[in-house]
Amino acid sequence: MLTLAVAGRERGINTAALGVRCLGTNSYGVTPRVQALLEHAFGAVVLDNYSLSELPSFASRCAQCGALHWQHPPTAPELVHPTTLKAVELQPGATGMLVLTGLFPYVQRTPLIRYATGDTLAVTAWCEHRGDWGWQFLGRHKDTLVLRRGKATLPLYAEPLYHLMDGA
Repeated sequence: MLTLAVAGRERGINTAALGVRCLGTNSYGVTPRVQALLEHAFGAVVLDNYSLSELPSFASRCAQCGALHWQHPPTAPELVHPTTLKAVELQPGATGMLVLTGLFPYVQRTPLIRYATGDTLAVTAWCEHRGDWGWQFLGRHKDTLVLRRGKATLPLYAEPLYHLMDGA
């Protein structure tokens, strides 16, 4: 969509006239400036989601707290350390690789799936409005740059770098 918006702008095409009312993004590289550009170019509302083709569940951005929350069908999200695969306690600021378990009402047709996504997420805070933890997508684990200084390590995740480069 971003490519279409930019190409339309460069060619003088009014992309807002296409009649698009709502755009869904997939929580990857969508900075506030990119979201504003898409909303302006198409005259549409942008709904930021996190989803996977492997599971029918998705997370959408909460208007109250700004974090992602899981939608139905029920999914049990957990964080694991990317190399040891040990569970990470859910608390604000905790980061790890996301593992999703689908708790679907139709398990007779679909087996219980526990899926290591390869994505790094952070726990933001407890959202009183949703009664659930908030989540922030940080990027793909394989795209994370790890700086080492002696025994200390500093991971640099793709998503915050996009925001930094975009001036957000």
